[in-house]
Amino acid sequence: MKTLRAIVRAAVRPFVTPFIRRFRLVYAQIEDVRTQVGDLAELRSQLAALRGSNENFIRAWQAQEAELRSQLVALRGSNENLTRAWLAQEAELRVQRAAHETTEELRPEVAHLRCQLEEMHSNFGRSCTRIDDTLKFLLERVEFVRREMLFELQHGGTVNATEPQSAVSRIINSERVRSMAAQGLRLNVGCGHIPLNDYVNIDSRHLPGVDIVADAGAIGVEFASVTEIFSSHLLEHFPMEALKRRILPHWNALLLSGGRLRAIVPDGDAMIQQCASGEYSFAEFREALFGAQDYQGDFHFNLFTPESLSVILAAAGYHNIEVPVRGRRNGQCFEFEIAATKS
Repeated sequence: MKTLRAIVRAAVRPFVTPFIRRFRLVYAQIEDVRTQVGDLAELRSQLAALRGSNENFIRAWQAQEAELRSQLVALRGSNENLTRAWLAQEAELRVQRAAHETTEELRPEVAHLRCQLEEMHSNFGRSCTRIDDTLKFLLERVEFVRREMLFELQHGGTVNATEPQSAVSRIINSERVRSMAAQGLRLNVGCGHIPLNDYVNIDSRHLPGVDIVADAGAIGVEFASVTEIFSSHLLEHFPMEALKRRILPHWNALLLSGGRLRAIVPDGDAMIQQCASGEYSFAEFREALFGAQDYQGDFHFNLFTPESLSVILAAAGYHNIEVPVRGRRNGQCFEFEIAATKS
């Protein structure tokens, strides 16, 4: 039996072996094809996945492209606005640069105009002060002239260019004189219409507020009984010899030892300097020099400087002479104040 099988196998083997080999080869090819089909299916699935992914990518890319296009449009609009803003800024800078160049060119003229404006402001301030002083002086002068006119009309006085006439000394307010004498007489000589409360007021005319009517060189009070004599714008109304021989010696006799003389007179030195510099008009200087000549006695016979009046007072027996104020403006006049004592 075994022999028969072996014989059959030996007889069939030449025919079967090629077939088996071919079958094996075909099977191998089939397996290979199967493998390739599997790979192809996998590739198809991958391709499908890739197609889906590609579609998603395309849609994402399209969305991104649309967004980028919108951003590009927005950037274009923004760029146009920025360009317009830049052009406007550039134009403004050009205008500012031109204005700055013009300002630099005008800077010297502006500085010059500023200096002129400051000078005009300073001159305007001085002019306003001067105008205020002049108006104040004119108002006082109008009131003064009004009183003088009323006085001249009432007493029938006339205007002439002579030294004030001597008046008989008479006491108008004896009670005031007695009360002041108890404290030490203080005389305001030539008070006119401006009496002072702390003084016995003396004038050659019987004006309101005058306590004693008397000539300045013949005041009816006891010698060596007066502690102070004050006069304002009076000494210039007397000729030099009358002043030296009569007025100042009489006042010296009235003063106590150590009594004080105080006088305010026009400052000739200051007025000449101001007139020479153009700060003081000739009309003002002429009136201060010769007097306003509005009433009897309103004439000037003299002009002093602090030095010249100091010499006159020293010659009349006064000592400790000092000038506390000089060159002071008073209306249309410059004045100085001088003080001295009786030894």
